[in-house]
Amino acid sequence: MSSTRRCTRNPFVHKNPVALAIGRFRSIQNYIPNDIRKQYDMIDVNVYQEHIFHTKCKLREFDLDSYLFELSKDQLTKEEIETITQKLRIEMDEIFYGKNMTPPK
Repeated sequence: MSSTRRCTRNPFVHKNPVALAIGRFRSIQNYIPNDIRKQYDMIDVNVYQEHIFHTKCKLREFDLDSYLFELSKDQLTKEEIETITQKLRIEMDEIFYGKNMTPPK
């Protein structure tokens, strides 16, 4: 049974046209151009009961200079670069996956 059919059998839908549109909705990623989707890892987060839909995106290519303020990685030692990169990647993964990540030892 299609979601549209299921949705039209729901009496709430006939009173709320937004619910009908949401019933047809599958993924925000379908509306993002392919060239942009290729640059990111993406996860859809859909909370149907609350009508909340969003897509988490994380750049596939990591460039430390994009995350530093008032300095560049050229000004850092190799150890500093590794430490900052590791901490930043863990933080980004925790936000992206929505769970605590243990740092490698």
